[in-house]
Amino acid sequence: MEREAVILKKSKVNDWVNVMREDHTVYGPVKYKYDYHFKELEPGMEVTLEYTRSMIPPKKFLHPQEENLITYRRNDGMETTPTKFEQKQVILGVHPCDARAIEVYDEIFGGDLPDVYYWNRRNNTIIIAVTCTVPDENCFCMSLDESGPTLEKKGYDLLLTDIGDSYLVEVGSMEGSLLLQFEGLFEKATEEHMHAKDKSVEVTKMKVQRKIPDVPGLHDFLEHNYENEVWAKETKKCLSCGTCTLVCPTCFCYHVEDFNRFNLEDGNRVRIWDSCQLIDFAEVAMGENFRKDREARLKWRIYHKLAYWQEQFGTLGCTGCGRCIQYCPADIDMTEILAEIRGDKVHA
Repeated sequence: MEREAVILKKSKVNDWVNVMREDHTVYGPVKYKYDYHFKELEPGMEVTLEYTRSMIPPKKFLHPQEENLITYRRNDGMETTPTKFEQKQVILGVHPCDARAIEVYDEIFGGDLPDVYYWNRRNNTIIIAVTCTVPDENCFCMSLDESGPTLEKKGYDLLLTDIGDSYLVEVGSMEGSLLLQFEGLFEKATEEHMHAKDKSVEVTKMKVQRKIPDVPGLHDFLEHNYENEVWAKETKKCLSCGTCTLVCPTCFCYHVEDFNRFNLEDGNRVRIWDSCQLIDFAEVAMGENFRKDREARLKWRIYHKLAYWQEQFGTLGCTGCGRCIQYCPADIDMTEILAEIRGDKVHA
């Protein structure tokens, strides 16, 4: 048995969470009305690991919607203010599409000039992923490189897979293994448990029916169809509200604002999530706007994800989570756009 693994009974998940909470801040998916949201797990709160997707991806714990960068005071200079972690944060229940998105984030915020705010959070974060077993009609993770219902040896500190009345827990890092050192919670995994996991993954793969067409030649396909009439048709539906980017696990754009106190003596520099779908996003000095038209903004999101991202970061900017389809108020679906451009029949 190559993979180091143990078994956790489902009846003991909350006990495990409570033990982890003694030395960590633990976040997990919790059902609220019709959706799931990642929240801090407090005593008595039930975590739900059998879920399809959360509305806002767990990237918010690494790249918050609003984050203070600098505090400044008149005649007293300025100081950077990265978050101080008294204890590490555990994100429990991260789906493979979101874990893969965090790997993409590592590329974006890494490189020659790493973002100190992001890496401060990233280095204080433990990822407990969970193999997806309940995809829906909007999931298309099987179309994309390194995505899918489970993870293969990277992208997690621990990986849980539902195998009936228990979870198979695979170890991905030393930090993850330290979260398994609690007596009475875990049992040794066997080859039978491993086979149960493999069978579960194969069954889940067959459930994922939605696809992006012609992925291997997608860059050239898009370049050759920039003026296709389908774009104009879809633009008439688009509200340019930015929902698709705000719920996306890989979108990373932000703007920076200075907020002065009324006393004019001190203030803060804050970065806030932004969206390429908003009309002023590409506006520069003197009012020039490089993507003033709605069609240009709609196309930019899809072209950036599936063509230009590869040129920038060496990978695609989509993990097939389906959030942009699920939460778009205009029912815009980029998989159907590409299929219609190719000439396939799509849903009415």
